[in-house]
Amino acid sequence: MMGIVETNRWLMDNNNPIEICKQLAKEFPKMSPNHIYQMLLQHGMYRDPSQAKKDAEVLVSDDIWREMKVIYQRFQRLWQGPDIPIYIFPMNAGGLFNRVTDKKSGLAFRNHIFLFVRPDISLKELTAVFIHEYHHVCRIAAVKKHENDFTLLDRMVMEGLAEHAVMTYLGKDYLANWTDLYSDEQLQLFWKKYLKENIHLKRIERKHDQLLLGKSPYPKMLGYTAGYFLVRQKKDLTVKKTFAISSEDFKLKE
Repeated sequence: MMGIVETNRWLMDNNNPIEICKQLAKEFPKMSPNHIYQMLLQHGMYRDPSQAKKDAEVLVSDDIWREMKVIYQRFQRLWQGPDIPIYIFPMNAGGLFNRVTDKKSGLAFRNHIFLFVRPDISLKELTAVFIHEYHHVCRIAAVKKHENDFTLLDRMVMEGLAEHAVMTYLGKDYLANWTDLYSDEQLQLFWKKYLKENIHLKRIERKHDQLLLGKSPYPKMLGYTAGYFLVRQKKDLTVKKTFAISSEDFKLKE
């Protein structure tokens, strides 16, 4: 069984991020340690090694790695999901002019997950970020479609379904901040104005990420928040159904 990697030991031995990323080379054989770090930085990995050491000490004393093992085993059994490695690292604390309010962030691939967490994270927040990222892994395994072939609609629905799983197990208090940025009326308008004609864009097309992430001139987190809106329109959606259901089933009816 794979499960939780002992990144706590890595952090205590040598938490220089490039040295850490050298240990991740097997997951990204075509990338240099520096490129791996730049990618992880974008998703919340720590910048300051001295602060990361302090944060890691708190996370170790709070037994976060053991807690995560229990969470992982529970959902892997419940969802009959893939057995994959989970890498936990301290989250970037942000500077004076870069305040980050979230206590967790994550990044999922077909065969592994990264979780970035603050030292004051609660057990339910830790569960929420894991549910979201592991749902991605289970859906990627179930849909039988190569990730390079995913469309904007696929990505939007994937994010929406992952938060639907968080809602199911933990309730609305643990949903991501982006789930309630806009009203349903605004989201219906955004669907017609920005998304409806672009849902088949692939990731290699520049506009895909602009719409998904809501980069200027589009509304912030547009694709994510619209994805959760689309998922909410479907009633009687059990978590078990959400792994293999077609993204096309979530398109808004005229």
